Amino acid sequence: MNGGDLLGEEGREALKACVKVQIRGRPETRRYEWKQAYERLQSCFYGNNARTRYSSAVYPSLPWPTIKPRWEVKERLPFLCKQDTVNIIDIHNALVSADEKRLVEVYPNEGPGSGELRCLIDQRRAAITREVDEAKANPEGRRRYSFYVAQRRVRDCYAGLFKTDYPMLKDKRREPFFSNDGPYEIDEIYEAFLLYDHLSFADKYRYPKDNFSSSSEIDANRADVERQYNEAISTGGMDVELSKYSYMEAKSRVQACYHFPIHDDHFYGAFLHPVQRHASEPQQFTILDIHQVLCHFDNMLLLRKYPQNGPGSDDLRKLIDVHRADLEKEYQESKSRPHVKYSRYEAERRVRDCFTWAFMEDTDVFPNKKDESGTPKIYQTYDIFDIQNAIDHFDSKRFYRKYPSSEGVSKELKSMCDRIKKGVDEARAGIEKEYAEAIEMTDLEHGSGFIVQGHFVVTNKHVVEAALYDESKRTQIIISNEFIGEVPCDVMHNDAQKDLAILYCKDLELSGICPLKLSDTSLATGMQIFAFGYPVSHRGKTALFVTGCVAGTVKTFSGLTKTVLNCPLNCGNSGGPVLCWVKGEFKVVGVVLQKHIKDILTLDERLTIAKIEETFQTSIIPHTTELEHKYSTFTKCNSSVEVPSPFGYKERKHVYEDQLTQFLTPDPRQTPLNILVLKLYRALETHSQFNLSNAVPAHDVLEFIQDSIKETTTMN
Repeated sequence: MNGGDLLGEEGREALKACVKVQIRGRPETRRYEWKQAYERLQSCFYGNNARTRYSSAVYPSLPWPTIKPRWEVKERLPFLCKQDTVNIIDIHNALVSADEKRLVEVYPNEGPGSGELRCLIDQRRAAITREVDEAKANPEGRRRYSFYVAQRRVRDCYAGLFKTDYPMLKDKRREPFFSNDGPYEIDEIYEAFLLYDHLSFADKYRYPKDNFSSSSEIDANRADVERQYNEAISTGGMDVELSKYSYMEAKSRVQACYHFPIHDDHFYGAFLHPVQRHASEPQQFTILDIHQVLCHFDNMLLLRKYPQNGPGSDDLRKLIDVHRADLEKEYQESKSRPHVKYSRYEAERRVRDCFTWAFMEDTDVFPNKKDESGTPKIYQTYDIFDIQNAIDHFDSKRFYRKYPSSEGVSKELKSMCDRIKKGVDEARAGIEKEYAEAIEMTDLEHGSGFIVQGHFVVTNKHVVEAALYDESKRTQIIISNEFIGEVPCDVMHNDAQKDLAILYCKDLELSGICPLKLSDTSLATGMQIFAFGYPVSHRGKTALFVTGCVAGTVKTFSGLTKTVLNCPLNCGNSGGPVLCWVKGEFKVVGVVLQKHIKDILTLDERLTIAKIEETFQTSIIPHTTELEHKYSTFTKCNSSVEVPSPFGYKERKHVYEDQLTQFLTPDPRQTPLNILVLKLYRALETHSQFNLSNAVPAHDVLEFIQDSIKETTTMN
């Protein structure tokens, strides 16, 4: 020590070997009840293109809740158990997956025969591209197609079923709840094919699915038609003596005889003869026409096996026969070999391929086709440009709609659309912000350490404990100072009794840094010591230097002796070196352990604090009864408000979300008491009034290093 310089040049060089040991990781994020997470996702979209109530309309990748047994189900949606929660990462991943979810998949999932189908789809698309090029070169020579052939060419360019098509297969009610995505076996597919091959139109539209007897109202309507028809027949059926009905009146009478709404195209084809279809004069109908339409529907098969004669119909007939033969062959072979499993959409597609067309309620494959004549699309003709436009449309079509369309709407509705769009953007921005904070690697805690040789660093075990038992690998250990930058490392060996750990830093380069030397010199009470480290208040890259003296020793419950230092050490100094001058050399004589604190709480109170800490690490944002009450009250107040369709529901939802945001915004004057208690308790640990600290004596550190070398040698 020259002129009061306690460290000297050698001591200042030793500072370079002292490092900050940081535990970086993703902090525990708050968790949301499943129902609230689902509603949060809903606020990120205007809607979806699906009419189905099952899992195809549920946001993919959102972990499903546990299912309650049926005997515990007492309400409409009790299957969402309160203990089932998700975090913001789950919500974000579900949002990304929902954004990418297509209305129809171009290619099949990997599986038996998927490679062949992929090649076949590419060939079909290439054929359409060639025909488009030929039509551009010779527009007058382009081919025309009937609706059935044209829509089949569009559908054959995709592997799966359009997710808004009417379901044909039986629902598979299995976990997760409301999931009918399969798997389906060939016998189930074949059974559905046989059913629809003989199913009549009336079987689908006349009777409710959950009640096989017709309702009294439908029976009464049919009886009325029969009575008027019999009266007309008894008078000779002269038109002059019969009541006249407009097209809409006749259609309403027929619809009243069926349970489900019937598509307009069915009525159009049943009421009007081909010669009359383009007539400009309004048509009038009698009870004889109405009765004839009922008989037509009652005797008509639901699905058309072959297309009507027209352009391309022969090729489609052959394709349908091939699909039917393949299905029959696979069904017969399945009796003697393991069954192939199919997803719902693959299975549905196999059934539909055996018919010209499925249902009028299916997806409109030509949504952009313009026609001013008013003729239904199934009676129009199509060229290759219509087919190509339809493929381009569905190639870019996503299942969920992010924003409402504001084209062709009034100024008031456009303003409403803008507000909905703003609400969607705000909801998405909130998720993105919370997700970015959740995945950002932050300093969870830190301590100190020092380089002892080459790639090795000594510190306390409790400093790296969070990373030591992290099976999810969400954390990593980083050592740093002004001279080495930031270097990742791993725990090579640790000792719980001595509370020591040695780190291996593969990328550590000791250019101009000399590792610290350890001494087994016994520390006597009153000896002057120095310590390097990074207390919590220090933000610099170079360790701070403090000085003090040995206050004495203390024995632990395990029988080890610890050195007590009278030195201004604090939280963050743990793992740092304790040094002194030994025969003119600056050497390590101990490792800082922990600061003395006096616990003012009882054991029960300390356990309560631990529970509070655990609660904040995995706290759940509840779906409160008060919030549900506010929502139900608001919807009741607005139920009578008439807003032009289709924006009414979304506008009400938008206003509700504004109220929800205000309700959930915390009031800084209402900080929970348990948060204040936890902060005060932490302050006692990090800002203790005691100036005493424990340290591991150097001879225990040397013994620990020798044990580490032996264990490493044995493992190698």
